[in-house]
Parts: sequence; C-alpha cells; structure tokens
Amino acid sequence: MEQPVFQGLNSNYRLKNSWAKSFNNVEPVKIKLNLVSSFRNKKKKRSSSNQTTGSYAVQKQNSHGYYVPVLKSLQALLCCPSVSKHILTHNVADFGKEECMTDVFDGEYFQSDPYLRKNPGALVFALYSDDFEVANPIGHHRKTHKLTSFYYVLLNIPPYLRTKLEAIQLVAMVKTTDVKKHGLSKILKNFIKSMQKLQNGVYMATHSPTGASQKTLIRGKLGFVLGDVPAAHLLGGFKESVGHAHKPCQSCEITKEELRNNSVTVPSAPRDEDEHLERCDVLNTEMSQSTRDYWSKMYGVTRRSELLDVPHFMATKCILHDPMHILLEGIVPQETKRLLVHCVENRYFTIEKLNSIIRNFEYTYDERKDKPVEVSWQNVQSNTKFNQTAQSMKNLLVLLPFLLKHHNGLRHQDPKSEQV
Repeated sequence: MEQPVFQGLNSNYRLKNSWAKSFNNVEPVKIKLNLVSSFRNKKKKRSSSNQTTGSYAVQKQNSHGYYVPVLKSLQALLCCPSVSKHILTHNVADFGKEECMTDVFDGEYFQSDPYLRKNPGALVFALYSDDFEVANPIGHHRKTHKLTSFYYVLLNIPPYLRTKLEAIQLVAMVKTTDVKKHGLSKILKNFIKSMQKLQNGVYMATHSPTGASQKTLIRGKLGFVLGDVPAAHLLGGFKESVGHAHKPCQSCEITKEELRNNSVTVPSAPRDEDEHLERCDVLNTEMSQSTRDYWSKMYGVTRRSELLDVPHFMATKCILHDPMHILLEGIVPQETKRLLVHCVENRYFTIEKLNSIIRNFEYTYDERKDKPVEVSWQNVQSNTKFNQTAQSMKNLLVLLPFLLKHHNGLRHQDPKSEQV
C-alpha cells in the first residue's frame, strides 16, 4: 500500500522538522527588546446616576523583534554549489584593471582597502534596510503595523545575480515603532558579532570545484550600508529628519542654507571620520537636554552608530546614497514631469501622442518587463507622485530621448526642439 504524500507532516512541529532536514531551513530567533507600558480598561460598572465608570490599569507587555543568525544563514547559502563556486573563485585583485567600471570592486575604495589587500578572497557584505506596510497603506491602521527589515547580500556574487530574491538574506525584522523606542542595539547585535567573528575567520562547509564537500576558512567584512535617507541616517546615527539638521548630509559638511541657496558650485568638504567620532563623544557627555539638542542639530548627528563596532566600518564613508530612492523616486520623476509640461505647452507633442509611442515602441526583452507606464496629463501637472515604478522610471529616462527623436511630429525647424 502506498504511503500518503504528506505522511508525518500533520503538525507544525513535524512540518518544521521536515523543512529543517530537507531544505536546510534556518529558524528566526525571537528577541525581547523591552517592556512596553499601555493603559487598558480594567473594569466597567454602572453608577447610581446610570453613568458608566471604570478604572484603568497599566499593562506591561514585552516588545519583540526577530533576527536570523547570520553565520547559520551564511552557512546555508554556502552549501549551494553555485554560490561556493563564486566565493572560492572571487578575488579582489582581479578587478580594477579595466577602464570601464562594472562592479563595486573596480572602485578605488575597495582596491585600496587594507583588509581586502591582505585577504583578497574575503567575503564582502552589503547591509540594506527598508520599511514596508503589511496593512492597507491608505487605511486607518497605516503605520500601526509598519515593519522595518534588514537584509544582507554577498558582493562576491556576480552583479547580475545579487538582486535575485534567492541571493538576498534576511538579517532581522522588527516593528518600526519599536525601532523608534528601543533603538537598534539588540536587533543588530547578532549581525555585529557575526561581522566581528568573520574578521578573523570562521570555518564553514563549502563545495570544492569538483563538487566535494570541504571545510574552508571564511573571512569577511561589511562593505557598505544602503537604504533610503531615513534608513541610512538611522543606521549611521545621523538625524533622520534632514529638515531639522543644520548639516543634513551624512557624507559632507554642506549646510541647510547652502542647499537652499543652491550653493553647490564649490564642493563641500567631506565629513571626517575622526571628527565624527569626536562629535559622538561630545553628545555622550553630561549636558542639559536643550544643549544636546542644539549640538545634535548643528552636527546633524544623534548618536554613535551601533555599526561602528563592526571592524573597519566608517559611518562617514560606508553609508551610501541610494540612487533608486534619491534619483529614480526623487529627482528624476520631478524633472521628467517638468520636461513633459514644457514640451506639451510648447506644442512639441501631445500626451496622447507620447502614450501612443510608449505603447508601440519596440522594447528589448529586459525593458519589456518594466516598460514605462502611459502618462496622465493630470498626473504630470500635479504635485503628486509620478505614476512610474523605479525600474520603469529608469527605462523612461533612458528611452525618452529616443522616443522624442523618432517622433515625426516634432517641429525640427524650431531650434528649441533640438535642445529638447
């Protein structure tokens, strides 16, 4: 008699054990962040005047977050033969030899890194943070159940594979409100300790080029941190609300007044790491809250970042500006909308004609997956968000000159049309 397909999987315990044995599953770990006090209605009763009265009691609850042990998830990732192949063959010395930069390892920062010069085959991690809603983003519970997540990806994996879902590893997840209340020290503790251990090396199981299992000394370091502006500033210990900071940039000393006056013709001095650490020490000294708030606003710094405990990590150098959020979801849509308004108002083309070109343009296979969305004139004129995803905005940015160039309705006799 044949056994049922799901024999022995009739409970959560057995199901999780099966996952662990068959799929090398790494369970997340629950961590207590702190006690949270809230008020609840303890008891209601009717008074003689027929009015409802009640007493309230303080209810204490533990707030929790979850993290995935980094060394275990890294070991599970290295058990994949294709990943082991890229890890064992990756060498920083092989990069930076061509004029064209195709990878972060072609840059001067990684090429001159003392740790990577000494350990050219070391793993390099990129840490990423983002928030997301699990409830209706326009409903009453917006932000109530908002979560902050942290991920890492190995930069030793080729660029065309890094953004694949299978290559992105979860580090931790916590409610955004708990991050505001309790900080990042507990939720990132395992990640920081793992980076410290990898600095000196950890033996892990890998696959040799012939496919045989072997033990390999794995070394690694945190290369950089990426995220939108609030997430990057939170991880770096800078002011999340840049509008309240005299020096709003995490990389340079430009002031809010210079940004407002567009005084960017003269490059601002970059932030110095030693000076940044001194400012963090100043904020940790005994002073009144008003004094601390003043210097925090002047420096654009709120605290010493937890990531500074990671070897060789520098808050002023290793926290990058995310081009997706700053350009593709920030500056580029606004500038594109202004360009389209200018072209339509000067009768170079109509929105209907542009949409017809967008529909009928011959896109490549990769462009077809995220081709630009048809444009609404009402959306272009308004101050609302441009109706394009980051990827479709990138394709529209690249293809728009070709779309306009091949448009027969452009008034080529007008010199301004060539500028457009």
